[in-house]
Amino acid sequence: MMIEFRDAITEQSQLLSDIAIESKGYWGYSREQLDIWRKDLRIEKEYIENNLIKIVYQNSNPVGFFSIKSGTLKKELDHLWLLPEIIGKGVGNIVFDKIINECKRLNISKFTIVSDPDAEGFYLHKGAKRIGEVESISQKRMLPLLEYQVGAYFKNRMIPYGYMYKMVSLRPNWLNAPHVMDIFSVSSCVSKDFDDWISYWKHNDYGFFDSPEIIKNIARDNSLDLGSMKLFFYESYEKEWNDKSNSWVEFLSDSSVISNIELPLSITSQGFDIVSYTNGAWAECSLLSCNHMAEQIDTNEHCLLNSLKCAIDLIEQGIFKSCEPGPYRIIEVFVVEKS
Repeated sequence: MMIEFRDAITEQSQLLSDIAIESKGYWGYSREQLDIWRKDLRIEKEYIENNLIKIVYQNSNPVGFFSIKSGTLKKELDHLWLLPEIIGKGVGNIVFDKIINECKRLNISKFTIVSDPDAEGFYLHKGAKRIGEVESISQKRMLPLLEYQVGAYFKNRMIPYGYMYKMVSLRPNWLNAPHVMDIFSVSSCVSKDFDDWISYWKHNDYGFFDSPEIIKNIARDNSLDLGSMKLFFYESYEKEWNDKSNSWVEFLSDSSVISNIELPLSITSQGFDIVSYTNGAWAECSLLSCNHMAEQIDTNEHCLLNSLKCAIDLIEQGIFKSCEPGPYRIIEVFVVEKS
């Protein structure tokens, strides 16, 4: 199962409207009742132009969408709809992770939700709080009014690690995971780093580089061609998994090398990798690619997991017990658009 998100365009107005009404029908409403509500669930072209709308694709097929209403002081998750055939199969968790990440990107600290009564439990499970009710004239009933504090979701801190230029490789033949197109793994086992960078002693205490310029200077001084490579930026979950005690523990960087990481101006998250750190200093093997775990686990096309929560859950479930020795760290992989 590969889930991806694309911005909605005005030509998809009917598609979004159809998804909304089909999703509403999941809760057992009669066709007559749905026809009455169809006008309220119509997604107009003007609405698409003026609000953030992401369409959810599963294996390249549109299966849902969400929208965050723009232009108001009080932000609202105005729509979240999934087709009935995928409700209850974990896609909603991935979509909600995406919603929260969009809020983080847009500096939205909280938002409200006017929920269908049947969907309220999903939002409460995610941490939303009921703050009141709203009258729906068309539905002739009161609907739950919820509030979600985005900051509570990000209680897990991500630590900036730095940059790396890599030669991205297509999925190797030995990795039997047809949904994977290429390898964005942190490890250099498949997609190689730009050079044997350790010997230059320009890296920071996390085994990456504080700025793209440092790498470019190394390349210039050593006649290395970065033209065909992709620039990545990395952040790590604040704790690592000790595979002996089966617990999350604090970890220390290599204090002999000082980090002064220059944050990028524009980056796009590609997903989360799980990486072994036996030496405690820098990344070794990426378990999803190096240990063939993408053959058993749903990853995206870049051989990465779609959410931090998914990575944490899989580690805690012991899925990687037979892989490289730990400890393991969860690293978010970004493509740098502008540094």
